[in-house]
Amino acid sequence: MTAAANLKQHLPMATKKSSKPSKAKPKPNVSPFAAELSVLITAMADLVKRQKLAQLTPEQVKYTVGRIPSAELPSLDTVVALMDERPEIFVVFANKDRGTDDRALETGPTREALGRYRELAPLLATLQTVHDQLEHEVLAQGTRVREVTSPVYQLAKALSRADDDVANTLGPVFTYYGGPSRKGKAKRRGK
Repeated sequence: MTAAANLKQHLPMATKKSSKPSKAKPKPNVSPFAAELSVLITAMADLVKRQKLAQLTPEQVKYTVGRIPSAELPSLDTVVALMDERPEIFVVFANKDRGTDDRALETGPTREALGRYRELAPLLATLQTVHDQLEHEVLAQGTRVREVTSPVYQLAKALSRADDDVANTLGPVFTYYGGPSRKGKAKRRGK
């Protein structure tokens, strides 16, 4: 007796409680935590979308000099204060200071940028913490899912060779998991 036939023989005993599998997908049960978090994150995303925030390319993000450690901020304040005290020395930067007069050094735009950096950087750090914690939870839950579904899939895949009902039920699953393999074969044939 083959392994698939042996599995097929024992499957009816294991599933006697529900001989007719339910075709309806269960409705997702959203926890109060996920519901509340969804409302907050959606509101936050909407607020951010309404702002005119800078948009950098991946290349710009990778090579920016805009990452400023919080410990460096007082030093930058001192540099800007020196610019205010001795503008005649630094007038050569007047055309780069984002001010309105290209002949006079203006520190206002730099001070505004420092202030905006100070108010948003801690928020970004908090969001990163939230992101990390949610990512860990999602990965932990995904691991729990795969601990059961992966061996069940392997068993059902073997069983599908002898049971047409299982094969038909798993048809879309086979298509999904076989997609990358088919794409790779097609790519190799195309070369």
